[in-house]
Amino acid sequence: MNDGVNTEFEFITMKHGEAFKAWSQEIKIVFILKGNGWLHMEEADKAYSISQEDIFVINSFQMHSIVLEENALAIALLLSPSFIVTFSPETSNPNINCKSFLYSEDKQQIFDILRRDFALAFRAWYKKESDLSIHLRSRIITLMDDLLRNFSKNKKRSGKESGRERLRAAVDYIHRNYRDSITLADLSSHTYLSASYISRSFQKYLGISFTGYLTQVRLLHAAALLRGEKTITEIAYESGFSSPSALIDAFKQHNGITPGQYRRSMGEMKRSHYQPDVLVEEGFSTSFTSLMKYAEQAEEVVTLPAAGTCEISANISNVRCQLSHNWKIMINAGYARDILNASMQNQIVNLQKTVGFRYIRCKGILDDDMMLYTSDFYGKISVNYVYLDQLLDFILSTGAKPMLELGHMPSAMAKNRVQIFKRPVYLSPPADIEQWNHLISGLMEHLVVRYGIEELKRWLFSPWISVDLHLFGFFTLEDYADVYRSSYRAIKNICNDFKLCGSGCTSTSSQ
Repeated sequence: MNDGVNTEFEFITMKHGEAFKAWSQEIKIVFILKGNGWLHMEEADKAYSISQEDIFVINSFQMHSIVLEENALAIALLLSPSFIVTFSPETSNPNINCKSFLYSEDKQQIFDILRRDFALAFRAWYKKESDLSIHLRSRIITLMDDLLRNFSKNKKRSGKESGRERLRAAVDYIHRNYRDSITLADLSSHTYLSASYISRSFQKYLGISFTGYLTQVRLLHAAALLRGEKTITEIAYESGFSSPSALIDAFKQHNGITPGQYRRSMGEMKRSHYQPDVLVEEGFSTSFTSLMKYAEQAEEVVTLPAAGTCEISANISNVRCQLSHNWKIMINAGYARDILNASMQNQIVNLQKTVGFRYIRCKGILDDDMMLYTSDFYGKISVNYVYLDQLLDFILSTGAKPMLELGHMPSAMAKNRVQIFKRPVYLSPPADIEQWNHLISGLMEHLVVRYGIEELKRWLFSPWISVDLHLFGFFTLEDYADVYRSSYRAIKNICNDFKLCGSGCTSTSSQ
């Protein structure tokens, strides 16, 4: 039971005199309802002027501050990383570069789409347009989809950000485990950073001590729970405080009021939320007029044609030929490491009994979690086919043949060791193409010894990952051609009859 507190996303209002310096997990989408202000981005060391109808995004763990002038007002949508992963599992820690105030009026069309998405999502939340949570979630997902497709950037981190990036693992651990007792020693053991380094980094990059930051995280969760019905004692323990008195003391020190007073003030705000003197005909405060006009523009009345009926008859007694069920050729089973999971294997076995696919596609056979190509502390390379052999033995046991994608790049060989997905995946060319050629040649030789050339002639091989992944910016089309060519030659040098195919793709758009 969560007492109605939404931990996936939340709308908040922002006004003059409130402190908005922050560095947190949530992605923040901000719309200026009225007035002017300033946005300071620490990593860019710049302050931007912001005004009515500007819309911009603050990324996860991006230090910033927002200062609004008197009578100015803004609204922000906070999105937790876990919510983004639910609808886009391969998107982890997206880097969104969205600042409408950097563009002239004639370049605002793409931002108007975001303003529309934001307005429709806010209206669905504010007016509770549906009792089904899927309606509101779909509005939020539409907004994020437009952001990711049009504003997602994948740039290398600058040296100035490297220290903050190292601290990020410690902060992430705090946000996931704030309910437990956490010490600097705990952070050190889970992040492989020294306790003294973590302590210094909190002061350097956040301007606050480790214990102060941990307390603030716990207070944020306590404040959210105070909007529900749980007791102060329940909230204290669920927020990580050692006792109710510890919560009360910390809350009063940071907020100037007790949790009970805060809860009562929230109740008064709810009761005054719908005062008639601040409403317009549509049921919104006049403060939201600049936003809601985009929702009104998005609504077009569509008249559906009258439903008609028709009758179709078919003679099934005269069958001329059997239908070819092409959909039975292949099933995509996902990442190689996941296929070693017992529950996943049970599902595949059941599918094979009822459907009988010819091929089972798996990707990521060279990912770090398959432990096929790794290096130790001293840089010594180890090659281990144990997990791969278990995977292939299982696929063959189902009566299907493998379709193997030879990727992604092992971290020990990657030129660019940057991860953007939740899984340990590197979209990178090899640091040494000859080293890659040696890896693929050795892999194919192992498969021939274990399974035989005649068996491998029935398999499908994809020389590398999907070509459209170059859009993330971690390799060029020239890099892709080099890796693909090297893999192709290594495979064909073993046997020219081996079947090669394209990989799966990540986009339906034509290039």
